[in-house]
Amino acid sequence: MTGRRPEQTEGGRGSLPLGLYLLTAAVYALSGPGRIDMIDGQYRFEVARGLLEVGLPIVRDGDLPDEFALQGVVGVVGRYGASVSVLAVPLLALARALGLDGVDAQQTVFSWLSGLVGALVVPLQYVVHRWLGVEVRAAVGWALVTAFCTQLWITSAGVFDQSMHAAWLLAALAFTWRAAQTGSLPLAGLAGAALALLVNHQEAYLGVVPFVLLALLGGAAGRGRRALVALLVLLGVGVGLAGWAGWNLWRLGEVLRSGKAEGGIHVGTSPALAALALLVSPGKGALWYSPPLLLGVVGLGGLWRRARGLALAATGAAVALLGLYASMPFYSGDWCWGPRYMVPSLVLVGLAMPFARLPRPALGLVIALGLAVQGLALSLDHHRFFHDRGLVGSVTDKDPGYYWRESALLARPAEIAQSLQGLPAEVERFACHPYEGRITYMTWGLAPPHGHETQRKYAVFWLPRPWPLWMPWLPPEQRPVPVGALTGAFVAMGLLGLGLALRGPPTTSQR
Repeated sequence: MTGRRPEQTEGGRGSLPLGLYLLTAAVYALSGPGRIDMIDGQYRFEVARGLLEVGLPIVRDGDLPDEFALQGVVGVVGRYGASVSVLAVPLLALARALGLDGVDAQQTVFSWLSGLVGALVVPLQYVVHRWLGVEVRAAVGWALVTAFCTQLWITSAGVFDQSMHAAWLLAALAFTWRAAQTGSLPLAGLAGAALALLVNHQEAYLGVVPFVLLALLGGAAGRGRRALVALLVLLGVGVGLAGWAGWNLWRLGEVLRSGKAEGGIHVGTSPALAALALLVSPGKGALWYSPPLLLGVVGLGGLWRRARGLALAATGAAVALLGLYASMPFYSGDWCWGPRYMVPSLVLVGLAMPFARLPRPALGLVIALGLAVQGLALSLDHHRFFHDRGLVGSVTDKDPGYYWRESALLARPAEIAQSLQGLPAEVERFACHPYEGRITYMTWGLAPPHGHETQRKYAVFWLPRPWPLWMPWLPPEQRPVPVGALTGAFVAMGLLGLGLALRGPPTTSQR
């Protein structure tokens, strides 16, 4: 009697990956703001609403700032790719079918999209770790470290889409590598589909495709089979490019014009200094905002010994993305908490965390720090930091050294202490926006004069950030969704996920 290798038989089967997804997605949804908290998300929501209601990718909200819009052949359009808005359409349609059809309710539902997609990272990491031979309990643990001890959490619990980028990039890389090992053409097709979605978030991700293909190196499948895998992956990229071109043509009447690079970019710092800031600066350093990234870096040697193609692809793509975003004058991704552009890179490097050979106390300390940082991130609205300092617009394209002097993370304990004293007497309404009777929309900034005193007029900056905590502050008639019912639904979803996860993978059969 001989037993088959566990990593070849247990990988992603059974209830455990589904349970991890449901648990993580529920926590992400419950810890989100419950409102659109950034202008990028407002435009993507408007396009999704246009697709759902009139069948056109248009922006109909005339109060949105012109600097983020373009005049297209179908009307006013945003400067963003198709993926977020298209993926939001069925979610918004489902919400409508359930009676959540007001604009505020639809925006609340839209705010959960990044978490529902970003949560895919967790079962994906678990499956890859099992394929690498990591023991079940350790694979689960490390996947949860990525979920709740890195910036993946705060980015998924909001409307920025970098957590979605991370999910599609990880899927593309993992499935390409596994297809090269097994010769599976369906997995190769899934990898191509993930890249198609990724390209339609940001066309700049074409630059990481060669690094994804590095995962083919050293595959156990025959050379001919690996060639078929590569062709299917590239076919997915081609389909994505066709979709990107069609989206451009439909909106703007030009195949190669996406609108992404148009509008007011200033000269910033050097790419080398920006890369350093994205790694270690107090204000935007990934090692501050996601301490377990250090464990991934330490474990890269172990990943290399287990799977050289996967290690090479993950490291290459992570470094390429660092270089890409460091070359942008607004490398900080403002207005946001931490270095949101680094989320895809830290997820890829996170594949190596199980192979970090450090003393158990050191591992525990890094993980605990990561969890504590995410707790600080989720406590209050991230705009608090910017308005307290009277900032306007982007920061690093005008002052490249700003985040070496200032840090939202280091400022957060004092902000929490102030909020625990209660709402300021000056509070006039929940949020700053141009709409009467609306609560979920957050503009880019306050009307002049900017600063701490003006901020004291709005409860959004002082109340807890997660929507189940701030929505009850509103009168019942102003709440965008039924708070108790939806909170209960997500809690039930999380408990279901926990139950499925506890069932574990099937027992490996032996013959």
